[in-house]
Amino acid sequence: MRRTRKNYLVGICNTEDDGVTLSRVNGTECMIIKYLIKLLKSDRKVIEENYGSCFDYGAETAEDIIKRQDGSLHAFATYNNFHIDYSAIPESEPYML
Repeated sequence: MRRTRKNYLVGICNTEDDGVTLSRVNGTECMIIKYLIKLLKSDRKVIEENYGSCFDYGAETAEDIIKRQDGSLHAFATYNNFHIDYSAIPESEPYML
């Protein structure tokens, strides 16, 4: 089976900050899942360097990524006083906001 590359709109929302970070990423679904895990690990490392070990629970592996029927991918990380949501939505799919 051929793996199709698509453009994904990736959004990151941190309850500790104002606003949402958006980016466009091109890749297969598997590549995007790996990208989300990379973001999760990178953010967790920075947070632990600045705040100490405050991770409570959330996605840590590819198996923890949630895939919805519309093809969107979702993950989260919960820390002591805040949480971060990560979403990747295929641009070819209409998505209600």
